[in-house]
Amino acid sequence: MPERPILTAIYGSPRRGGNSDTLLDAAVARAESAGASVQRFSLRDLKFVGCQNCGYCATKGVCRIQDDMQPLYQALDNSDATLLAAPIYFCSLPAQTKLMIDRFQPYWSRKYILKTPPPPKRRVGGFICCCGFKDDRFLPCTEQIVKTWYYIMHVEYAGNFFAPGLDARGDAERHPSMLESAGEFGGKLLSKFQGK
Repeated sequence: MPERPILTAIYGSPRRGGNSDTLLDAAVARAESAGASVQRFSLRDLKFVGCQNCGYCATKGVCRIQDDMQPLYQALDNSDATLLAAPIYFCSLPAQTKLMIDRFQPYWSRKYILKTPPPPKRRVGGFICCCGFKDDRFLPCTEQIVKTWYYIMHVEYAGNFFAPGLDARGDAERHPSMLESAGEFGGKLLSKFQGK
């Protein structure tokens, strides 16, 4: 019997139970029902600092800082699929999410300085994003950061689910069709990994 694919879900919003959490929950539920084993990380609950630009990873290929990023590194390295959810803050990602991405400098060092071969298995990643604006004017610059993060990790970017016009807590729950679409996005991400 084949092993269940592993999905890592990253909650990037500082607001617990907010709209991006709700959308990610819907996507994860669909992926679980399709057979995924899910591991969840809420960045607001993790204790970690930003990249110190110390240069350690340029020679060692790993981060010298021992904090809550270490379990996240391990989880992502072992994942078949990744889903990051975050709202748009000031035309970009929330501070916690960008702080996490900055800590992937070791992966950049492995790829471009140490020339480490990429992981042997295919991996896919998606992005769930919401914002208070009713259009996508700030999505491109936000999404580009996420695309680059996945590229550095040798993860195939499978696209985004964008939900505009969600601002107040509970807005996502008031749009059942949006939750259904977020669920479909989670299911499709898993299908892309499985080659369906």
